[in-house]
Amino acid sequence: MKILFADKDQALLQCANVEMEKAGHSMIPAVSIRQIHRIMEEEHGIHAIFVSQRFGKKEDLSHVDGLKSRYPEVPVIVCAEHTTVEAAVTSMKKHAQDYIQKPFAPGELRKVLRELEETLETRGNGRRGTPPSANASPRDPEIGDLIFHSKNQKTQQAFDIAFRAAITDASILLLGPSGTGKSVLAREIHRRSSRNEKPLVTVSCPSLSEHLLESELFGHVRGAFTGAVNDSWGKVHVAEGGTLFLDEIGDMPLKIQPRLLRLLQEMKYERLGEAKERTADIRVISATNSPIKQKITDGGFREDLLYRLNVISVHMPPLKERMEDLPDLIDYYLAYYGNHHGRGAMSFDDAARQTLLNYPWPGNLREMSNVIERTVILADSSPIGIDSLPPELTVATPVSPGPGHPVSLDKLTELHIQKVLDQSESLDEAAATLGIDSATLYRKRKKMGLID
Repeated sequence: MKILFADKDQALLQCANVEMEKAGHSMIPAVSIRQIHRIMEEEHGIHAIFVSQRFGKKEDLSHVDGLKSRYPEVPVIVCAEHTTVEAAVTSMKKHAQDYIQKPFAPGELRKVLRELEETLETRGNGRRGTPPSANASPRDPEIGDLIFHSKNQKTQQAFDIAFRAAITDASILLLGPSGTGKSVLAREIHRRSSRNEKPLVTVSCPSLSEHLLESELFGHVRGAFTGAVNDSWGKVHVAEGGTLFLDEIGDMPLKIQPRLLRLLQEMKYERLGEAKERTADIRVISATNSPIKQKITDGGFREDLLYRLNVISVHMPPLKERMEDLPDLIDYYLAYYGNHHGRGAMSFDDAARQTLLNYPWPGNLREMSNVIERTVILADSSPIGIDSLPPELTVATPVSPGPGHPVSLDKLTELHIQKVLDQSESLDEAAATLGIDSATLYRKRKKMGLID
């Protein structure tokens, strides 16, 4: 199982990670409710959330209720401060799957994990009678051929490059805005590789402190740091023979980058607190939505590391640049979620469908998936009308008009500037593309209301 464990106590997170690995599970730590939501949006295959009783301004467990409301299919286990009947009852009332006392003994955590596995197996991941796999998420559509075929030439070229490189061991860097499907593409690259019978292991670079991220990647020996009560194998070891996926690599702390560079160059590494050199057999895929070249200029990312990561680069365009795919994608998500939630065959009426086609989808595929799932769950009947769509869609600005549409020259200028800004890694690059100086671009942005 893949477990999201949220607590502000770093020592507790480290101990939990050790026990999770011993039990054959992987753990992603979080230290805030905001970070939980970000990880749930970006990470695939989360099977359960362990969350501290004290996340929130009051110990009323309202944050637990919020998690269950937002992620109804993911069990939530409360890490309680006190083992009292009142605490247990309160946890259950707030829809927690279970609760465990802090600090917990290893046996207690293993017991909760075994019960969780039984629950997931009984539930059958919603339909199938088997526990969910680490590479598929109950919250995301099954991977289908449609996801990796596009009527947009630029997008199809990105897929073609990715899949030609998939059969090699070359490092691949996936670029593009958040929500464009980089993590899904990484899983498909692994599936099409010769390493597909070995694990695909994901590390979310921004989700851990510098010290914990280093341990998460390379492992540690007992006593390497406070809280290291046992030896731990890192994700590099877990991914042996398979693929290591480094998500949001642009946020990797500078201190760790030399160790990653050595791993990529020599396939050598050491665990924290251990002098023994180890050899890895892995393939590395990384992804970022950050302007990584600007980070190099600012001194936050090593240029030589980028060269090693970027043997093959694949840029995933935002959804607003592949609008010709919208009809097929809408039908795909609608069919999937109609089946997944037991609603059967569903459709949108003309007004609702046109609203979906006109919406600019700033959150890209992730937003579309979320919107259609939510609509399928809440819709009273089929065809689904415009009243069942989220209100933000019905008041959204339409997509950019193409040539020949009745629109003012000023509006076209604004739309063009906005598109260049979205595609540029810095304001200076955007100004150069537009053929104006930075001061002129500043004034235009101010006139457009993009800055105060």
